[in-house]
Amino acid sequence: DDNNIKNNLYLNLLNDKYSTSLNARCLDGSPPAYYINKPQVNSINASKYIIYFQGGGWCYTVEECFARSITSIGSSKSYEKIITSDSKGGIINSNETSNPNFHSWTRVWVPYCDGTSWSGNLNKPIVNKNNKTIHYRGRANMIALVTALRRDQGMNNATSVIIDGGSAGGLTVLLHSDFFGSLLPKHVLNNYAAIGDAGWFRPDMKLDKVGYTNEMETMVKLSNASMDIDCLNHYNTDADKSKCIFAPIVFPFI
Repeated sequence: DDNNIKNNLYLNLLNDKYSTSLNARCLDGSPPAYYINKPQVNSINASKYIIYFQGGGWCYTVEECFARSITSIGSSKSYEKIITSDSKGGIINSNETSNPNFHSWTRVWVPYCDGTSWSGNLNKPIVNKNNKTIHYRGRANMIALVTALRRDQGMNNATSVIIDGGSAGGLTVLLHSDFFGSLLPKHVLNNYAAIGDAGWFRPDMKLDKVGYTNEMETMVKLSNASMDIDCLNHYNTDADKSKCIFAPIVFPFI
């Protein structure tokens, strides 16, 4: 019925020829994916896109990423073909009362499977002694995502685009909002916005008691992470580049 049509988000694996050529992969090597609900073509808001990045923390070391790679935040193997937008809530919700501004937009929910807030950019996988592999391909995954949305889902003709995310997904938005925008058609950039919801993680003495700052820096080096290019150009030594993984450091460059 109409309610199901509005509420359902449908799985699309990024396993097409172009995504494969980019080596787009989750941690375990399975293809990344997105879920989408498209309103009727003649809907006034069909050309407006809200894209939400799932949160889920990070894996800082190879061992942690191997453990993560057998879960749904490290692999697409267990993804369901259909999920409900109401189960995700918030800005993706199909309910007009609780989500009055965006319920009728083209809504995209993007599962998180690279472990590095979509930053990993290591050309070759890491292989452990048991011959298992881990792939750090977050940057390639983002290119594959935007390309697919433009090619297959009408975003090439978008009139508005908003990216959003929560927690590690919120940090994803802060780290990559300019890069994501660079992949969009130029005509929409005046109507492009980014919301880093609960993504303001920062170097902090309280967090450092549990090693957060050092762990994030370890993750950046391990995954050859790519963040905001202006931030990376400013902190131009290898020792300093890892600062750009932190929201308050990268924010002035967005």
